[in-house]
Amino acid sequence: MSCHFPYSNYKQVFVDYSFEETSAYATLAICSTNLLHSSRMIDQTFHTRKTLALALARQFFGCYLSLHMWSDSWLQAGITVYLYGLYMKKTFGNNEYRNWIREEMKKVCEYEIGGSGLLPLHNKSSLSPEEISSDTDSETLTTACHQPSFLHMHPHLTSCKQLKAMCSKAHLVMRLIEMRIGQEPLLQVYNKLLSLAKSAVKSKDINSWRNMLLSTTGVSRINTYTRNTCKTPPMNASSRFSRRGSHGNTNARSLFHFLCKATKRYQCLDL
Repeated sequence: MSCHFPYSNYKQVFVDYSFEETSAYATLAICSTNLLHSSRMIDQTFHTRKTLALALARQFFGCYLSLHMWSDSWLQAGITVYLYGLYMKKTFGNNEYRNWIREEMKKVCEYEIGGSGLLPLHNKSSLSPEEISSDTDSETLTTACHQPSFLHMHPHLTSCKQLKAMCSKAHLVMRLIEMRIGQEPLLQVYNKLLSLAKSAVKSKDINSWRNMLLSTTGVSRINTYTRNTCKTPPMNASSRFSRRGSHGNTNARSLFHFLCKATKRYQCLDL
């Protein structure tokens, strides 16, 4: 991104028996001592760099831009993990990145198939009237409104497995948006969110302080931006991906034609 680091300094503190590998706070990241390693240990280097890169991404979206409400946590998780994926792709190569994407998709699908299914990432009942897009189809909003909203009410009502599946799906949603509108326009939207937050910090106007909060309306800005720059209008990414549950399921068939030596005729094998 073209935006500079929002704080004047950044510190990493390594402690024993930390609750998580990394915990991000403003200008501070509390990390586990298990991330420290000798220069002779090559395998641990990759894991440590990935973990510290994710903690750094949370300084932008999560600390500097804080959540508007818990139902917007999918947006924070999606953006931070998406930026972490860009670092992984640039540092460790495309093969490592694509393998990680496959693992993320596998986690979401296994959770959807093995359990009760993941709820929509965002629910209409948690939206304010001004946050509801005018071009959102009524079917999507009706479906989201009737869905249980335990995932969107409070973090204490969300299980650890559900939270991990939500983070993985949120990242895949951001990747789908990138594939639709392109990487550069998506990064421009992130830079715009950070620049508005920096302007709000220096402003004394209370109404502008809402720009310091990260909400689902930031996703709608993607649609607003791309309508003016793309030749073909994009799909409503916020409604189609974040407010609908479940996942895609593809069934495939293969037909093999082979020559039977006994009958000297071609036979067909359906798998």
